[in-house]
Amino acid sequence: MIKAKKSQVFVIGGTHGNEFTGVYLIKKLRSQNLKKNYNKISPFFELGNEEAFRLNRRYVDHDLNRCFSKDFLLEAKKKLEEKGEGFLEHEEKLALNFDKLFKEEKADFIIDLHTTTSQMGPTLILSHKDHLSLTVAAHLKKAFPALKVICEFKELEDNYCLFTQAQAGILLEFGPVPQGVLKSELFLLMEKVVKETLSFLESAGEGEVGPYKMEELETFHVLENLDYPRDEEGNLRGMIHPDREGKDFLPIKDGEPLFICFDGETIPWKGPTVWPIFMNEAAYYEKSVAMVLTSKQKGF
Repeated sequence: MIKAKKSQVFVIGGTHGNEFTGVYLIKKLRSQNLKKNYNKISPFFELGNEEAFRLNRRYVDHDLNRCFSKDFLLEAKKKLEEKGEGFLEHEEKLALNFDKLFKEEKADFIIDLHTTTSQMGPTLILSHKDHLSLTVAAHLKKAFPALKVICEFKELEDNYCLFTQAQAGILLEFGPVPQGVLKSELFLLMEKVVKETLSFLESAGEGEVGPYKMEELETFHVLENLDYPRDEEGNLRGMIHPDREGKDFLPIKDGEPLFICFDGETIPWKGPTVWPIFMNEAAYYEKSVAMVLTSKQKGF
């Protein structure tokens, strides 16, 4: 649980510069002077990548949310020491600055705010398997039944996401929202979820939480990424089938249509039943990801 000292809670928006919801929500939360509302936590409201936001781009040189692995940070520090700050690329500087900030402030919990172009609705992603993160997820699922919970548990040194740089944390991923656009319904819902999370963390500091039936919580566990169909030269030769488009979190069974190629060929799914997410995410074309496959389970 949260320690007796005031816990340092970071809420970060705009890790991806063209995801406007998080950026403008941080600006709104800053204007509300919320720190006075809490005795057990000290919330910080930070913008992730202001230059990418100014350019209306996901990132400048590197995807910031892939810059926090142990190896990436070590290489960036080595470059800084050997060549100087002028040789660092934009997100390398940001990653080192956030790494320093989180360590200096002894970050206890990070809430990272994202949107997706996929039809995922309100979603929470877990990478930590600590008790506090799991309890926060269980509480938010109870408070917001439509919220889906995705689990992608990794060892800390293998984790490259910003929100994994504290002892505990969650990533909020709401969609569909086009890049560089605000949608009021999802903006307002994300605001409610963030404030509920802060209130819960305050209550956790008072020891006033739970119990939650973790074993009954519906969760989606990441299995693997799946690429689009491509030709021998790696060129895209198809897209998600119209029967499957927009059906995030719904099962696909062996033999059901998955892709349709430009020549009219239908490619079915071959394998056990899975639950695709991040389907047709615009930002994932460059990463060769058509969707992320998950299994549906009870509990963590």
